[in-house]
Amino acid sequence: MLSLSSQNRLRIVAIVLMIVTALNALAAGYSFMVDPSGAGLGMSISFIQNSPFTDFFIPGVILFIFNGLLNILTSIIAIRKGKDYSLLVSLQGLILLGWIIVQLTMVEIFHPLHLIMGIIGASLIIIGVSLKNQDN
Repeated sequence: MLSLSSQNRLRIVAIVLMIVTALNALAAGYSFMVDPSGAGLGMSISFIQNSPFTDFFIPGVILFIFNGLLNILTSIIAIRKGKDYSLLVSLQGLILLGWIIVQLTMVEIFHPLHLIMGIIGASLIIIGVSLKNQDN
């Protein structure tokens, strides 16, 4: 039976969390880019009336790139145990947590997904720091 070190377990958890986040962000970001009204995701432009955006296109691009593509890239680097992957995991957590905080201040509507993604972001930060500390 294989025994995984705590470092490998943490790395695998981080990879899974980043892939789940990426798939969610890629799908939502793509939907917002294709239909900037937000209707494809059951949203309305009124949700972003207190933001600098007139539709969901730019938020969709940001979501797609920063929480989608960058999570995929960081997952690949973590799978390969690339240089400074632990720092990149923490940075992805910061990006996700920052996204949620900004979203909540602009949208002013709370959805349970905000809490879930906020917990994932905080978890990635903690996991990245833990992985870095285990490297030392």
